[in-house]
Amino acid sequence: MSHLENYYKYYSLFRVPARILKGEEHYNLYKKPLKEKSTERLKVIVWKPNATHQANLAEMPVNSKGFHYFLVVVEVAGKRVNAEPLKNKIANRVLNGFVKIYRRNRIKPSTH
Repeated sequence: MSHLENYYKYYSLFRVPARILKGEEHYNLYKKPLKEKSTERLKVIVWKPNATHQANLAEMPVNSKGFHYFLVVVEVAGKRVNAEPLKNKIANRVLNGFVKIYRRNRIKPSTH
């Protein structure tokens, strides 16, 4: 048996017992993830609009205008979303991103 045939015999996942493949990378790549139980998720209790906001700074593909990141703000109660592109993650730029988002009045600043 050649090396290639031997490789496919052990790594094709076809008719190979799981106990043999447990520690192998191929087995882990194609293994179905376990389903998340609803009790494992964190629950957010929202008592009034604009009380809870969630924000994230994400990386985006570089475009011709030089933007590398975007700031996303979600108002949890009303499920409203707004975003602002940013060229870098300097604190002043991020703060200005928040100011621009809140000036659009789609999402109002937190009221608590």
